[in-house]
Amino acid sequence: MAEDGYAWWKKRLTAMSNYFDAYRLDHILGFFRIWQMPENSVRGLLGQFLPAIALSAEEIENNYGIPLRQWGLERFINPFIKDWVIDEIFGRDNRDWIIQTFLDYIGNGNYTFQNEYNNQKKVEKAQLEDWVREGLYKLQENIILLKDDENPEKYHPRISLMQTISFREFGDDYKGRLEKLYNDYFYGRNYEFWKEKAYEKLPVLKDATNMLACGEDLGMVPANVPDVMNHLNILRLIIDRMPSDNRFVSPLNEVAYLSVLTTSSHDTSPLRAWWEENHEEIQRYYNEVMGWYGEAPYYASAEIIQEIVKRHLNSNAMMVILPIQDWLAMSEQLRKEDAKSEQINIPANPYHYWNYRLHCQLETLIDNQDWTEFLKKFIKESKRAY
Repeated sequence: MAEDGYAWWKKRLTAMSNYFDAYRLDHILGFFRIWQMPENSVRGLLGQFLPAIALSAEEIENNYGIPLRQWGLERFINPFIKDWVIDEIFGRDNRDWIIQTFLDYIGNGNYTFQNEYNNQKKVEKAQLEDWVREGLYKLQENIILLKDDENPEKYHPRISLMQTISFREFGDDYKGRLEKLYNDYFYGRNYEFWKEKAYEKLPVLKDATNMLACGEDLGMVPANVPDVMNHLNILRLIIDRMPSDNRFVSPLNEVAYLSVLTTSSHDTSPLRAWWEENHEEIQRYYNEVMGWYGEAPYYASAEIIQEIVKRHLNSNAMMVILPIQDWLAMSEQLRKEDAKSEQINIPANPYHYWNYRLHCQLETLIDNQDWTEFLKKFIKESKRAY
């Protein structure tokens, strides 16, 4: 796309500007770097960022004191499989069957996968019980370093490598060295590089039209993302229960003006369903965030939802855009009976279908004078309408 100056994006945005005043850049982090998976993988843990500055063997050895080639590259780039690893994943009673069916012995107590099962796509196609398939996936993911897709002489640390059984086998000293390598790679080495990649693309999109650009940057994003967004005046998306740091929530009194604030998104449970998911978390929210005393009720009443929405409307965010489910939750009469059925998408469930439908007609809501007057007064009190 860069070869023709991102002409397709420019044309699309120009056409959109005939109908819209603002647009959302979904997963804006993808303009910095994107996660790519090997073609033969099923799960994402064996993926790597694109683009990214990979590590050479010399860097790993000289900068981090990890004897990569002295110990043998295979220890780092191949699945770490020993008898006790098999026992931990599958149970001791299944060890012999797992070895005979899926593995080959390669000496020194180590195993490798038979060609028939040496990647996740092959395992996926095999007629196996779920517990066997999941265990084999985990065994294949028991790796420290991944070869770079373009240069097999360079390497990337496997995402979440500190959670692997392979990592646990190292002594504390080398665990510390591997952890330093991991943190430098993901939070330092590529920081400016990814920032440059974003600056190559985002200004082109933003300057293509006069529409207001908003970015979806939810969750734990690198600090370079809000830096670039602030510099380019791209609005951030804020959901208080999904903070961008290690705090319990995003304090609404700290929300910057260049923000879109919402209570829920299509990928999260609406307020009422969220309230029923984790009572311990809700109790803390009830006492510490809302400032209400006593035991938090199991179900979120209209009064509770009104208080949460009011806090959002009173924030400094340029825009407060809420799902219709959360607006209707402010009324005991208009809310849907089953709160859990109001979630539009469940990202963790690949078999979930988007089938949400509003349970009442828009004409009914418009004709409900008590409701429309209540909303008008509610919003006016926040000084977002006059």
